[in-house]
Amino acid sequence: MFMHMLELMVAPADWLNLMLMPSFVDMQMDLRQLEGGPIDAHSGHLRHSSGGLGDVSGTALLRLFERPGHHLQLGLGLSAPAGDVGVKLRRNHQEEQGFLHYGMQLGSGTWDLLPSLTYSGRASRLAWGAQLSGVTRLERENESGYALGDVLQATAWASVDLNTWLSASLRGAYTRQGEIQGRFD
Repeated sequence: MFMHMLELMVAPADWLNLMLMPSFVDMQMDLRQLEGGPIDAHSGHLRHSSGGLGDVSGTALLRLFERPGHHLQLGLGLSAPAGDVGVKLRRNHQEEQGFLHYGMQLGSGTWDLLPSLTYSGRASRLAWGAQLSGVTRLERENESGYALGDVLQATAWASVDLNTWLSASLRGAYTRQGEIQGRFD
């Protein structure tokens, strides 16, 4: 999967950043038959692909707290459903055969709330931080009849400067996504 994002930012105040981010998505999936499995009559079509404009998000980043070496920031964003959620499989570039699966669609198809809370710290050669972020679907279904599950992500990181041009870092992340609601119409 390749995602190209254009990040347009402006800071109207020293405590506020505004960001608009359109995305362009190019996805390809190559499938292979399971060794020793039954012969699949459809094995002639083992590559799925989709691409185009993805969802567009706008976010406000607000500084909540700042002291030397410590920063706390709140992010409030909204994602607009600009990506196609009706992409269909085509065999040999001819007639459509049905929907590509949910993960190969170009967007969520729903308006989504994008909250985040980020803490970062630094002392001498050490830096650290943590972020809690999520995606909350604001609609029960998109134009194709389903809604992706809500997402919760937690991440933490630490780094040490080894010299003026090199550092070592470690990051851990946890992501949980809820079930898809509904199905393709």
